[in-house]
Amino acid sequence: MACQRAFEALEKGRRRIRSSARQGGIAISAITLWELATHGRLNFAGTVDAFVDEISSRTAIRPITVKVAILANQLLRANYSGDPCDHLIGATALVEALPLVTKDRNIRSCKQLQTIW
Repeated sequence: MACQRAFEALEKGRRRIRSSARQGGIAISAITLWELATHGRLNFAGTVDAFVDEISSRTAIRPITVKVAILANQLLRANYSGDPCDHLIGATALVEALPLVTKDRNIRSCKQLQTIW
């Protein structure tokens, strides 16, 4: 039963990402590239460089700016998430005024962010 709910949630997220891509594209924080390439969250053939080049050719990459760093620190104090990368990702969404795709309930409960999932 739990596995079925997880699968349904994943499919819902995928549909929303595809819908967002059709409406104007998707963007990811630069830290997301590092997370995907180094934490084994995705299996890919080839080098990390090739992977990053492929993702970058299809997705807008948003930089970690001074403003993002400041907002990430504020999210830290707001009981947002225990993962520093999540703070940078959330802050990037705030700075860029973009909705954030996440299954994390703590992040979705953050009143500052618009989330999809």
